[in-house]
Amino acid sequence: MRSVQSEAPCQHAAPVGRRVVHEGDVAQVVEIRTRADAPPPSGVIERHAVVLPYEGLFGFRVGPRSGLFDAQRALFVTAGEEYADSHPVEGIGHAALVIRPSDEVLQALFGSDRPSSHTASVGWACRCPPAAGCERSG
Repeated sequence: MRSVQSEAPCQHAAPVGRRVVHEGDVAQVVEIRTRADAPPPSGVIERHAVVLPYEGLFGFRVGPRSGLFDAQRALFVTAGEEYADSHPVEGIGHAALVIRPSDEVLQALFGSDRPSSHTASVGWACRCPPAAGCERSG
């Protein structure tokens, strides 16, 4: 396992905090916190990832698709896509864990390092009910 290094301290004082909480052969896990008064993040998604929000609420847009995400929803994102977050409710920021599987894990799960080309990758967001099943939405 490689050493864990922070991209920026994850503090409530920082407008957007990113902290690598795990770096290993299977996946990288990054904690991201965005204060309500900070400009929401946007850019290009670097790696395929599963985003697990645990605090607050945010909007997420990729092309014509958009959705609202809170602690009851998981978000699956595809590398190379342009995205934009938003804060739809004044005074509410958000925090999430971003799990970025290695190419080897993607290959083992989907037979490709491009999960969006696999038929199992049909939804880009799902509600996580207590039974841990997911319903397609988005």
